[in-house]
This record gives sequence, C-alpha cells and structure tokens, in this order.
Amino acid sequence: MAVPIILIVALIAGIISIVLAVYFRYLVLKEDPGNERMQEVAGYIEEGAKTYIKVQYKVLGIFVGLLFIVMLFLPNLTNLGTLNWEQALAYLIG
Repeated sequence: MAVPIILIVALIAGIISIVLAVYFRYLVLKEDPGNERMQEVAGYIEEGAKTYIKVQYKVLGIFVGLLFIVMLFLPNLTNLGTLNWEQALAYLIG
C-alpha cells in the first residue's frame, strides 16, 4: 500500500516544527532575563497570560460540553431513531 505524499510532507513539516520550537526555546532561555524591574514586568505578563488561558479553557470546555450534548441528541440521518453518540464522541475527542 502506497503512502500518499501529503502524509509524508505533513510528517516532515511536523518534525521540522518541533525541532525549530526546541531551538527557539533554547535561544530565548539563554538570553539575559534583564534587571529586576524587567523581571517584575515579565512576571505580571506571565500571570496575566496564564489567567487568560485559564478563562479560555473554561469557556471552551463549556462550549464543547454543550455542543457534545446537542450533537448527541440530534437525530441520526443515516439511521433514524438512534442517537449520534459516535459523532458526538468523535467531536469530543477531536
């Protein structure tokens, strides 16, 4: 069975992305963190970013949960009278 070229390209692109992310992380972490005031401001930025991400995950979790329930109880168009649990589960996992 032949592997489509797009899968190979996607795999190579993913590997290159991970390698570059590790390299850029190394470059950033080896830089001088700056004076005390710069570190204080960086701490405020980090705290704000973490709070923002926490709120985003909470909102996303509620949205995904509600949409999962809606998808679960929508009628299955290919097999009338049954629940869409397969599609709802695939959405939840994805």
